[in-house]
Amino acid sequence: MGQTLGRAPLPPGCKRFLNLPRSCIYDLWEAFNDIAEGFGLTIDEFQEILKSALMEYLAITERTLNADTDLVFRAYDDDENNLVDSLEFLSSFALLSGMTPEEKIRCTCAGACGHWASFCGDCVILSACLVRGLVASLSTLRLSLPACPV
Repeated sequence: MGQTLGRAPLPPGCKRFLNLPRSCIYDLWEAFNDIAEGFGLTIDEFQEILKSALMEYLAITERTLNADTDLVFRAYDDDENNLVDSLEFLSSFALLSGMTPEEKIRCTCAGACGHWASFCGDCVILSACLVRGLVASLSTLRLSLPACPV
């Protein structure tokens, strides 16, 4: 028995990407904008984004980073089409980061990173409303989210 909430098993190679600081999440976003050709990321784009944004922070070799990103990429590519959805990747890295719960919600759902809402307006509004409803039911989180516009 014991607590299972918050203790999901992670694929090998993922642990080094846990609890990244907010600055690294912003760096991932910037690298995505500079490198990606679209919202479906190839393994090469995925590795280049992570290398560009995180290699210095993680202080590991490119070979180690590529091996770990290959494992992470395969975990995301559950339909085995050799593409990873960039929004799922960026949002999940934000959720697994060291940001506060409020920063995570704002970053992934309300565009608080300053960028994400700019291309996903309707989805962000819907996500923010869904999360707001969830947060309202969790009395331990006292977040002041903006009113839902829909």
